[in-house]
Amino acid sequence: MAKGKTGYGSMIDAGKAVANPPVVRASTVLFDDYSAFQDRKTATSDEPYSFTYGRRGTPTLYALYDHVAAIYGADTVAALPTGVAAIAHCLLAFLKPGDHLLLPDNVFSPTRRIAHHLHEHYAIESDYYPSDLSALAPMIKANTKAIYVENPGSVTLEVADVPAISELAHQNGLIVFADDTYSTGILCRPLDLGVDIAILAGTKYLGGHSDLMMGLVMTKSREHGEAVQSHCNLFGQSVSPDDAYLALRGARTLSLRLERHGENATALATFLRGQPGVCTVFHPSVPGHPGSDIWQRDFTGSNGLVTVAFESGLAARLPKLVGALTRFGIGSSWGGFESLVMPANIDDRCRAEHTSGPLLRFHAGLEEIDDLTADLANAFKIFA
Repeated sequence: MAKGKTGYGSMIDAGKAVANPPVVRASTVLFDDYSAFQDRKTATSDEPYSFTYGRRGTPTLYALYDHVAAIYGADTVAALPTGVAAIAHCLLAFLKPGDHLLLPDNVFSPTRRIAHHLHEHYAIESDYYPSDLSALAPMIKANTKAIYVENPGSVTLEVADVPAISELAHQNGLIVFADDTYSTGILCRPLDLGVDIAILAGTKYLGGHSDLMMGLVMTKSREHGEAVQSHCNLFGQSVSPDDAYLALRGARTLSLRLERHGENATALATFLRGQPGVCTVFHPSVPGHPGSDIWQRDFTGSNGLVTVAFESGLAARLPKLVGALTRFGIGSSWGGFESLVMPANIDDRCRAEHTSGPLLRFHAGLEEIDDLTADLANAFKIFA
């Protein structure tokens, strides 16, 4: 039977098809004869769709690759067990001892810890540039190899001018990495903005149901894709077919869910701006938010994240506010169907360009917005 691009059609009886690719669990893959085994192993040792051994993936994972590649306009996709694993192994695939990496000062804290580890154990230097890019060009050194972007930035959600960063990077022969977990390729297409390699925590919106751990790396060129895939194969990075199935399930409703998350978050941002004790609301739709004009140019909407800075001195009272909420769970991560709240901090940043007040990060889920705002209104009455 003829195989489709993913090959999962070969698992189905001739003349039949299924709407959803089946979960194909396999470690050992059998071949018809010795020559077929040798030819396949030789031809596909580093290809992403190499169904020769379970560690390299099965047709279920290849179906996910096809779907994500279509979302991003990517040449190659690689999957890893977590978003942090995707960040770490992506950097290791391209950086070597003596290289220099530039990251935004508002980068995801685990990414900062990875950069610190690379410096301590691999002699890979790193520096942090400000969100307004004023100092980025002078920070490029002879040994700079790459610029890392997170768009918007973690916690405070400043929007980066990715086309400008990419142009500057490529003028200097540098690779551009972008953490695109915020937009998941739907709200923004980083590879179309000049990024070479996009990184995604599929744990968040791609999965969408708070039951999946996964990282994905999407590349614009075959050369970069082969480098990532070869590195992942070398270090045994893989995901299970069951997790690939969960990611596919989430991917099919991704754009619809993001639309609702964005609508709810924008409404929450508007509501929160007028509440007692609130100093700043960080959301791209808020007038005057850093990079809001760039957001309107490069993004089609927001996701569910909203961060609130409270007046200095209110940190001891925030547990009372959070404790009064009934519609918001308290927990890490975001991107699931549920609304969340958690304390946040930016104490690890190098530059004093942000508020010094205590922070809460909200994630607007898929609930009715009137229920969420009513819950917040009640909590603020108790808080006040």
